[in-house]
Amino acid sequence: MINKGTFKREKINGQWLVEAIEAQGETLHSAAKLINVDSRYFYAHKAGKTSISTAVLAALCQALPTLSERYVLTGRGPKKITTTGVDADIVVDIYRIKNTVERIINELDV
Repeated sequence: MINKGTFKREKINGQWLVEAIEAQGETLHSAAKLINVDSRYFYAHKAGKTSISTAVLAALCQALPTLSERYVLTGRGPKKITTTGVDADIVVDIYRIKNTVERIINELDV
């Protein structure tokens, strides 16, 4: 039997984002420009002051298809994926679903 107390939820390390973006040949500033967000958002994440949102990660994966969201979130695996396979597609799908749900909720509030 697994003791739940032995598993700790690891904090997402902002340095993983930096390493994954640099593996794409980009900088935090250039990646932020690609998805039209303020680069201070990435620098705050790097410093551990914020966590990266699903929407921003999905946008990054769409702009940089070989970016490994697994590496960004866990620090494990390759920083750059060799195909634009399932991982990037799942994050993009989650982002689209989130937007659809938000739109429906906003329409219901009217």
